[in-house]
Amino acid sequence: MRLLQLLICAPMLAMALGLAVSSVGALGLSKPPNLENIHMTLGEKYQFSIRIYGENQLIEVEMVAAGAIENFIEFDPQRFTLATGESKEVLCTLSPENLGTYEGSLEARPVSMAQGNPLVGSVSANLRVTVEEPLIEQPSGGYEQPSSGDSTGGGISAVQPGVVIALLGAAFVSGLYLVRWR
Repeated sequence: MRLLQLLICAPMLAMALGLAVSSVGALGLSKPPNLENIHMTLGEKYQFSIRIYGENQLIEVEMVAAGAIENFIEFDPQRFTLATGESKEVLCTLSPENLGTYEGSLEARPVSMAQGNPLVGSVSANLRVTVEEPLIEQPSGGYEQPSSGDSTGGGISAVQPGVVIALLGAAFVSGLYLVRWR
């Protein structure tokens, strides 16, 4: 008897669940693989695209950022509507104004839905951005990364060779003068 009840109830339960699940909205996100290891130079802009996918219902989506990146990331578009099965490409532009390493996330967040389904959640991606000083071209044809806190590149390598010779010559002459004076 129980087997017969199970055989009758199981298909009905599956149909009920299928109907409920088919009305659930969902968001998806595809992103480039290197978002957790972005290296950029101070003063440059870094752009990448992500794609947001909508399923099963009309959803209005807003792009937001969280963490240390929220002050220097822009989204184009920032707010948009996805129809059932539609996707949208979003251009993300990073333009930090300070050196350092920043971590945060970008998120596609549902703002409103046609059916008001509370089961739709946001989708996100983590970012780690390292901002470095620009390379300085050297007269020898190479490049040098400035040392932190020293815009000249540091050390004697930034001083003209003629200046070094003149200083050494002056020190030598001063030394001879002191020896003769005694």
